[in-house]
Amino acid sequence: MRGRGLLIGMDIVTDRKLRTPAAELSIALGKAAIDLGLSVQAMAIPGMEEELQRG
Repeated sequence: MRGRGLLIGMDIVTDRKLRTPAAELSIALGKAAIDLGLSVQAMAIPGMEEELQRG
């Protein structure tokens, strides 16, 4: 995690050393945050766009 003030950035990964993106977990966390009323801005990761379109 990294951030300043109320802005936080997180890399959701399955392997810390290889920094392999955890696409499904990232999508689930983003949806849960939105459901809780948090403002979320996500950077695109492989597979994310297709998953978001499926809803």
